[in-house]
Amino acid sequence: MKSNILVSYLTYVTDNNRERRQSIFNETFSAFQNLKNDDSLVLFSIDNNSSSDIKNKLKNANTFDYYLHLKENFIDISLLYYTVKLADELNIKYLFYCYDDFLFYDFDFGKDCISFLDNNPDVHNIRMPYYSYDNREYFDSSKTSKSINPDAIRHYNQPDNRKELDFTGPIVENNHTFYKCNWHYTSRPTLWRTSYFKTIFEDLEKIPVMQNFEGYAMNYFYNKNLNSSVLDKGVAKTYVQSERMETGGFGHFNQVYIDKKHLDRNYKDLVFNKERK
Repeated sequence: MKSNILVSYLTYVTDNNRERRQSIFNETFSAFQNLKNDDSLVLFSIDNNSSSDIKNKLKNANTFDYYLHLKENFIDISLLYYTVKLADELNIKYLFYCYDDFLFYDFDFGKDCISFLDNNPDVHNIRMPYYSYDNREYFDSSKTSKSINPDAIRHYNQPDNRKELDFTGPIVENNHTFYKCNWHYTSRPTLWRTSYFKTIFEDLEKIPVMQNFEGYAMNYFYNKNLNSSVLDKGVAKTYVQSERMETGGFGHFNQVYIDKKHLDRNYKDLVFNKERK
């Protein structure tokens, strides 16, 4: 198995949302392109049927090793499902999914993350968004509003038990510092062991989306004894609030399920970029 990281980048900019998302995409994609200089990363563009000018910009930038530009919007599942599908197919040991509303500021994390996971086989994933261990209250959504810090999140083991987080560390790998912890699953940008993450889709034929997938995944990985970690300082920060809050709130996608066979049929549109150097 190749000790590389498949990094996927999900885009969704259309004529209907262009006014609020075009400038965000422009800035986050400009930053994302710096990752092409890291030879430990394999870059994967996934697009949820954006306008043709966006798809052309992604292709013409010659940033990505692979493209999957879809003809319909599979919401967040296109990112999660196709990332692990390609990583598994390419025999790549690690995967890292992210979105076009996260702004990268660290472009040299790949090799240190690989070393950390190689040296700590008990850890299944690394949370990658902006975070500070020494200033945890600022990143705890029960103590700091998301309107103040969009990267503030829930700090407990599992929604059902609300158990406090236990951190172990620091663990230093070259220029980066990690902490092991018992954090629950999140669909926010996360780096995973491919062999561990892929199991969640094996018994699902109809896949829930957004917060319903997160709820399912929290319970699934909790029962699989998920061991998490966090990269202190992170690599990317939230640019804007979640898209789900702009499209009807947390109940908007409650009845939405995506057929895995339909996802597999669309995988035929995958393109390998032979020109990427």
